[in-house]
Amino acid sequence: MKKVFLAVFFMASVTAWSQNLVPNGGFETYSNCPDNLNQVSNASPWINPTLTSPDYFNLCAGNSTCGAPVNVTGYQYPRSGNAYTGIVTKYAGNYREYIEVPLTTTLTAGATYSFHMYIVSSNTYKNWSGDIGVYFSPTEVQVATGSPLPYTPQIRNS
Repeated sequence: MKKVFLAVFFMASVTAWSQNLVPNGGFETYSNCPDNLNQVSNASPWINPTLTSPDYFNLCAGNSTCGAPVNVTGYQYPRSGNAYTGIVTKYAGNYREYIEVPLTTTLTAGATYSFHMYIVSSNTYKNWSGDIGVYFSPTEVQVATGSPLPYTPQIRNS
């Protein structure tokens, strides 16, 4: 099964024949309401593939560190629904955060797919990189680092 390795803040979807291949693309399904940062895995099957701390924000947490719309990163309502994720795209030189999710089905070579993601800059942390990419891998990505990963994204928004 191919995995999609995403650097996103809000919602992502890969569509083929009007079928969404990204499970829980809006981060609406969750095991527990977030009560602290670094809880992206609460929005299963999303995971953190590195040693960093991608965050999960949800209205169920209220106006707290990981609530919405008010949280540690500023003020932002979810694009739709009640939840979103937050990652650091650039901090202190080479620090980066990533999120990862398995696709619901294997991608087919030669097929055409449509990919959408919604991104917004934090109110609090203004120094960010708009160079966000998506990397598709046949295996799960797990790398013990906080630096940029050594992969070339197949989709890149520079």
